[in-house]
Amino acid sequence: MGIKSTAEQEVRTTSILLATMETVPEFGRAVLSQTGAPRGRIETFTEVRFTLAGEEVRPDGLIRVSRGSKVWRALVEVKTGRSELTGDQVGTYVKLAKTKSMDAVITISGDLMASPDLHPFVVDARHSKNIVLKHLSWEEILAEAMIVHEHVGIDERVRARLLEELLWYAADSQSGMRTFDDMGKQWVKIREAVKNKTVGASDDSTSDVCDRFDRLARHVALRLSALTGQRVTAQPPASRVDTVSRARQLADSGELFALLRVSGAAGPVAIHADLGRGRIGCSLKTAAPRVGRTQTKVNWLIRQLVDAPDDLRITAHHSGSRVESTAALLKDIRSDATTVMPSDGRDIREFTVTMESSMGSKRSGSEGGFVTAMVLLTTTFYADVVERVRSGRDT
Repeated sequence: MGIKSTAEQEVRTTSILLATMETVPEFGRAVLSQTGAPRGRIETFTEVRFTLAGEEVRPDGLIRVSRGSKVWRALVEVKTGRSELTGDQVGTYVKLAKTKSMDAVITISGDLMASPDLHPFVVDARHSKNIVLKHLSWEEILAEAMIVHEHVGIDERVRARLLEELLWYAADSQSGMRTFDDMGKQWVKIREAVKNKTVGASDDSTSDVCDRFDRLARHVALRLSALTGQRVTAQPPASRVDTVSRARQLADSGELFALLRVSGAAGPVAIHADLGRGRIGCSLKTAAPRVGRTQTKVNWLIRQLVDAPDDLRITAHHSGSRVESTAALLKDIRSDATTVMPSDGRDIREFTVTMESSMGSKRSGSEGGFVTAMVLLTTTFYADVVERVRSGRDT
């Protein structure tokens, strides 16, 4: 209540976050573990005043972690809502941290990057030498809060309630703790260009959509981590060459792909979007059992999908070939297992289980939007398939 400006929103939200990190150390340590901070006693401060080259400098916060005689310190710069971090401002704090012999500068904003080691700004690398510069999105912080609250647990009622209140505060749009909800301004343009076969692989708009899809993959991974308590990570592009090849793939096929690695799952989960067909999908590959008849292997998989929807697509990959396969819908395999078995009597080496749905017409995370549709699909796929299917190597 009563937030009248962006500046007031930023001050309140920073104060609430840092106070909770100090008062609920389980949460504070979970957040700081991503910055390389040691485990220890956490103290937090807001609006600390410093002098740099004769000018007053006032970062949004300061974090101090003490362990024995060793002290680790980090300056914190926070943006709420759609406010953006700038390289000049962050660069000033990096210089200040270096002058004061601090260890890190942590930036926090609504910008969820495609990879955890990227920043939504540019700072001269010479200035950040020997200083850890770490960017955290609100989404990453809130995922840690949810994991600690729902899955790790806190053994003291008041601290547990305080962390719960942080999550309630974050859920209100006025908190400014914005999460990923938009595929960007180029989304509709590229979607239509795919349908018209006019996508350019070297266009900035094509690269922007690929980057947005990578951010969406991290958004989905964080949502699944918070929901299930299992660590889910999105695999970012390995290099600039990989990024360029994905833009070319989008131009050629009209499709986007990303890979999620799920702790304890039979294998990675692939998510994809076919902009030409207006469909999105999730798939999981699992090795077939090493021993047993072909039909026995099919039945082994079907038993694990007893409660799964009929329209799942099952692909059986043939032994002795990297490309040959047989596919059928789950409802048809339930009636006749031979519909997915190789017709030439060959064995099955692995299965791919795929779930698809409409991708929505809007670019945003609102109802009927692409982001919402992808989150709903992956959440459903996780519950119906990922949690139930194990690898045949384990049998």
